[in-house]
Amino acid sequence: MKLHSFYVLIVAAFLTACGGEAVKETTQINKLTIPNWVNTTPNNADSYDAVVTVSKEEGSVSAAQKAATQINNQVKQDLSVAYNAYFDKRAKQQSGLEKRVRTEVVSQLPQINTLGVMVVAEFQNPETGDVSVWAQLKNSDVSANLEASRKNLDEHLRNYVHVSDSGSDLNKLLSILPALPTIELKRQLGVYASHFSGNKAQKLPNDRLAKLLDVELSNSFSDLVFSLSSTTDESKPYEKALSKQMSVAGLNTSAYKADLIVKYFVENDVENKAGVNNVTLVADSEMLDSHGRSFATVGNEYQGAHIDQNVAVDQALAAFSNDIVTVVSGAMIEFMNKANERQPLPAVFEK
Repeated sequence: MKLHSFYVLIVAAFLTACGGEAVKETTQINKLTIPNWVNTTPNNADSYDAVVTVSKEEGSVSAAQKAATQINNQVKQDLSVAYNAYFDKRAKQQSGLEKRVRTEVVSQLPQINTLGVMVVAEFQNPETGDVSVWAQLKNSDVSANLEASRKNLDEHLRNYVHVSDSGSDLNKLLSILPALPTIELKRQLGVYASHFSGNKAQKLPNDRLAKLLDVELSNSFSDLVFSLSSTTDESKPYEKALSKQMSVAGLNTSAYKADLIVKYFVENDVENKAGVNNVTLVADSEMLDSHGRSFATVGNEYQGAHIDQNVAVDQALAAFSNDIVTVVSGAMIEFMNKANERQPLPAVFEK
């Protein structure tokens, strides 16, 4: 009886040992642990974050580059929204010609490359081999780069302190115009800096100079006067309507004190179809400065259609006037760019 009990105890001990070993083996199986940031990109208030996963063949360098590109694009988009709202508000206060020139200047400003993107973490999935990279750009780093670039532009503005205050308003305007890209880019970076910091951009030594040049430029645009001069007797009857449409386009017209003389030719062709007057104006113009030098030229065919022939003519003249604004602003931009060839804008966030 005692022997039987002994065997029972041995068997029980053996089974217990086997069972314990089985549990131990089960707990040693490693489960795949994937960091939370791989599947859910971190959302930080003080930084831009991006997570990119690529194949093992592409590797971590490719993933980091793609993440940096995502961050760069997001920063540019956010800054563009902030500045466009500001620019549109200012543009409402500007004449057609000034608005056209400033819009073109802003479109030519250098693109900002955001520097300082860092790799926070990397992870390679042991099952698939895929590589994930978490990249980050801190707002404070962007702000520092913005302020450094603004200081360079502020110093660059000193190249434009000697502007002409004599001659026609056109001469005054052209003497200040080369400073406009520096003024606009400095202002743009100021808006960007405010967007990141939530406060006004830092004051700089030449802020007052920038404001004075900007105001003088706007005043010169506002004071610029165009006068009309027909090249043929047949064109003369269109002068009143053309003057009206040029005013609508944002150009001041007057018979006196002309900064630019608009010598124009207009020939009219009207075809009536089903009670609608289809007007085609063959029109061309040459703008001359106060010294009789050619400043800009334009010529084309312009259409209008309306049951009232006068309205149809106004439509065609409106298109003609718009082209006059376009070529005058184009000539100003060309002059500005040529004047700045020897003193280009400082690099912004140069790589």
